[in-house]
Amino acid sequence: MKLSEHFSLAEFTRSATANSHGWKNDPSPAEIEWMRYLCVSVLEPLRAELGRPITITSGFRCSKVNKAVGGVEHSQHMYGQAADLRVLSRDDGAKIMKILRRNPLVSKALYERSRSTGGRWIHVAVASVPVRYFDNDYPAV
Repeated sequence: MKLSEHFSLAEFTRSATANSHGWKNDPSPAEIEWMRYLCVSVLEPLRAELGRPITITSGFRCSKVNKAVGGVEHSQHMYGQAADLRVLSRDDGAKIMKILRRNPLVSKALYERSRSTGGRWIHVAVASVPVRYFDNDYPAV
């Protein structure tokens, strides 16, 4: 199922953690609508401005998956409101954050770094009322 021109439900629900445990990572219709909104209002405009595809490394997470990967208790991933995006370089991450700051529909954008591996990604989220929180060096678990 396509959520928008360039994003599919399959890429939002793909989870190595769910697969390894034999869990279903299936969103409800309401969660699918949030993913569609995230794609249309944030990810498609981001992709267009970047001029290249965007890789989602983590999208929807059922509660079991969220807990297994160390997600926060009420993670927006569990509601279809968030996605983590691959960052190609430090400059790429800075460019993505700059673009996301200009989009008034973005509720949260965190340029995250793993405390254990040093890896980086961008967490982007939407909400019914955007809180407009941005952090360029957010320490993740």
